[in-house]
Amino acid sequence: MPAHCVPVSGEIDCASAPEYAAILEAAARLHDGDLVLDFGAVTFADSTCVRLTLEARAKLAESGRTLRIVNATRIVRVLFEVTGVDEMLQSELA
Repeated sequence: MPAHCVPVSGEIDCASAPEYAAILEAAARLHDGDLVLDFGAVTFADSTCVRLTLEARAKLAESGRTLRIVNATRIVRVLFEVTGVDEMLQSELA
């Protein structure tokens, strides 16, 4: 099954957490394949982004699916580097 690309934009923080979580959940529920998050238009991200992204990755892994991130903006890359998430997503962070 081909991967489904989900464009993500704006700020991902505690204020936008419900919306981001809903996007991730809907994409996982509606598509049987792997998910690709396109972070090319993310302007800000904090630990909320890290937590929700890793939770989605774990849920997908339970059904043998993967989550990849593409077009990560500098702010996302720095966040993932500082928190060590870049190592967890090494093969997936593109």
